[in-house]
Amino acid sequence: MVLFKRYHIYPMHEGIKTYTRRFWKFPHVKIGKAYDVTHKMFYSPEDVIGTVYIEGIFKQPLGMMTEKDAYNEGGYTLRGYKRTLEAISKKPWCDTDVPYVIKFRFVLSDIIDGNGGTKEIDEYKRQYYHHMNEVEDMNLYPSEKI
Repeated sequence: MVLFKRYHIYPMHEGIKTYTRRFWKFPHVKIGKAYDVTHKMFYSPEDVIGTVYIEGIFKQPLGMMTEKDAYNEGGYTLRGYKRTLEAISKKPWCDTDVPYVIKFRFVLSDIIDGNGGTKEIDEYKRQYYHHMNEVEDMNLYPSEKI
């Protein structure tokens, strides 16, 4: 199982978020393996949102991140990603911190994608836009009605 914030599900679904950085002492995932995705620490099969297939693992100092790296984390600018990582990790950004970087491919679960699946994706989309407006200080798609 790999935990993700609810606001990251939509960019994963859209193929925008294909990387995640984790401050683990050792990798908790293996290349070539598949893992359930949820946003709950304690979950049941109904809480599984999808599956991530691990395509790569490496370590990279935060100070070496590029704008493209930040975009692959969910469509962020580097500034927006710094704000997000600080909020998630509850510690200030430090260029010398070296998290694991996990490259993955996400497949949405039949539970969400099946009957009535559009409603759940729309909710994740709303959460994503709300989050991006907060961390990027911009008004994304102000005229779009979801």
